Amino acid sequence: MRSHFLRESDAKPLPLAARLLIGAGTVIGAALTLYYILHIRTGITCAFHDLTGWYCPGCGTCRAIQAFAHGRFREMLSYNIMTVFLGIPAGIIFVHEYLRIVFPSLRLRAVFIPQRAAAGITAALLLFWVLRNIPAFSFLAPG
Repeated sequence: MRSHFLRESDAKPLPLAARLLIGAGTVIGAALTLYYILHIRTGITCAFHDLTGWYCPGCGTCRAIQAFAHGRFREMLSYNIMTVFLGIPAGIIFVHEYLRIVFPSLRLRAVFIPQRAAAGITAALLLFWVLRNIPAFSFLAPG
């Protein structure tokens, strides 16, 4: 019986045009995002917070990224500490996967996150979500 999942060796690389489109789109998107973060001071409002008055796990992330881009690390931590614990590893994985897809000649392996790790990350995120809305843990709320 054959598995429905492709092994990495079975996967065909994307056509050159698709890789160029992904590569150029990502670089342009990153440049526009960096420009926005460095030059525009307004943040994005959170629809969840606007509707409920509670902080979601992502509240403060835009301001945290902006503070990080300007080298204000303490301020970044006060906006959303999960940006450090989840955002930085996610950014590294994003860059790795970008390089793997756009430059298949590098022969990078796909990132695999074990199910237990994914469950642990999800549990930590849910706990963070709950705690930052309890007055005793107000230090977790966006600064």
